Amino acid sequence: MMGLRIFYLTLCIKSYGRNVLMWHGVPPLNCHEGRERLLKNIRTISKCLGVRAGDNNKNSFARQSKPSKNKFDRNGSPHSITVFSAGAAKARSEGMQHKAKASPDSDNISSQKERVQIPLGPLHAKEWSKLKEESGRIHGFEDYMMAQMISTNSNINVAKSLLVFAAKEQSGISYKLLLKYLALCVRQNQAAEVCDVYNIMKNKFKAFDTGAYSLFIKGFSLTDRWRDSISMLETLKKTITPSPKNYGYCIQGAIYHKDDKLAWALYNEMLEADLTPCEDAIQSLFNADPALQDETFRNKLFGVFDYFRDHQIYPGEPLMQSIKSWFESIPNESWRGHLSTVSENGHCQVCKQQLESIHLMPEEYRTLKDVFLQSVIEGHDTFRKTTPQ
Repeated sequence: MMGLRIFYLTLCIKSYGRNVLMWHGVPPLNCHEGRERLLKNIRTISKCLGVRAGDNNKNSFARQSKPSKNKFDRNGSPHSITVFSAGAAKARSEGMQHKAKASPDSDNISSQKERVQIPLGPLHAKEWSKLKEESGRIHGFEDYMMAQMISTNSNINVAKSLLVFAAKEQSGISYKLLLKYLALCVRQNQAAEVCDVYNIMKNKFKAFDTGAYSLFIKGFSLTDRWRDSISMLETLKKTITPSPKNYGYCIQGAIYHKDDKLAWALYNEMLEADLTPCEDAIQSLFNADPALQDETFRNKLFGVFDYFRDHQIYPGEPLMQSIKSWFESIPNESWRGHLSTVSENGHCQVCKQQLESIHLMPEEYRTLKDVFLQSVIEGHDTFRKTTPQ
């Protein structure tokens, strides 16, 4: 009897705590009738608790069944992990892979787009239109094909036919497409085409971007319009610092057209701007016409060696061959260059001379230390007082 009372009390307390039911205690039961009544009450409470527990489970399931964004389990179904939960990133990636596998049509479409082949010869407008429909690239077909032609260095006539098709299809050629065609022309040294593109873009667009200026500088540098590349370099300097390649193409153009003063002026301007000259530009200086290489010119070339030494620049093989040929061509001097290696103790294997070490000697270190302390640590204005004015 006491066990039934305790069980009844426990059920009522659980019922009160879970479902906010009022409990007023259990009256004392001393007879068989009271026992039957207690059993009946227990059955009623158990039934009520079962119903309410079912409702609670439904509500909790309803609350948990709301999917959240970017929360997937390994099967791609949503669950209640947070962004910072352990393995959340892996679960999201697996969910995205599951979605990708569920949509094979997108893979087929992308694979069809990648199968577009560049024609071997120029096409008519109708043929380009048919190829465009077969490719599945309704938007950006012309830009895509021109980019593929650049990567494969296709025939320039094929690119021309694509421009004709684009002009009819789009009622004009876009800046982006012309820029890609210009890149193909510059790559193939199509000087006449570069000039034509320049005239078209100059009449159609008010200004060029830095990419177009860089391509025109390279395309004009070795042509009769090389002065235009110098003008474009000056235009670039008004807005940005030109790249070493921009300077390099202008230097090559100046040397090619025997304007050595301009070439050295551009070279010194690069050094003042703290730009590292590219090897093609330096190679053009060593390969300059012998008529330009007087004593002053040769002294400037020796200054290039000092620049290499101070900045620990080691030329590549093409530049090395040009330097070797330049030394051997100096009049009234008998230089002979050889390919050599350096031994472990720093000696040349051909002339057996001790090469200069990259490590500082004690005297050089003391000199560097004094200069650094005086100019950087102490300085000239250590105790100078300044004001906001």
